[in-house]
Amino acid sequence: MFLAGQIVGVFVTIAAVISMQFKSMKNILAGQVVANLLLMLNCVLLSAWAGAGTGIIATVQTIANYGFKSKDKKIPVSLTVFFMILYVASSFFTYKGIAD
Repeated sequence: MFLAGQIVGVFVTIAAVISMQFKSMKNILAGQVVANLLLMLNCVLLSAWAGAGTGIIATVQTIANYGFKSKDKKIPVSLTVFFMILYVASSFFTYKGIAD
């Protein structure tokens, strides 16, 4: 599983770099969703559960942000705070030690 996780990690990097090369926000965010899902898979293969939780949350946040941006609406601060709390909670529940 370790080797598979490392290979997927290379694809995460490639997807993240390529997604930033797109011209439209829709395509950039779609690329980011793909990169985040690959990140989640990468972390699951490496048994890095905190990273997998972060990948799931990042995917949902990217989709939510796209929903607001596509309607030319400002992303509410409350939504940003909500996702910040989710990131911290995810890390809290998956923390095993300083070098887990």
